[in-house]
Amino acid sequence: MVDESSTEVPCPECPGILSPETIRRYADTRTRERYDVLCLNRMMQEDEEFTWVFVPNFVQNHIALLTMIT
Repeated sequence: MVDESSTEVPCPECPGILSPETIRRYADTRTRERYDVLCLNRMMQEDEEFTWVFVPNFVQNHIALLTMIT
């Protein structure tokens, strides 16, 4: 389970933290996509020039547009 407040995922077998590469390699599609969204949200939250816009489906549509462009 990916914590909503963090992009760090603890290893279920040891006290370590799973790397983003490990998560992307071994997680199922749904978990991998959720992790990527959380990482993107964290990155935007840390950007001082970014402003959250609270409009229904705005972020999801923006992410979908970015996916189509890249």
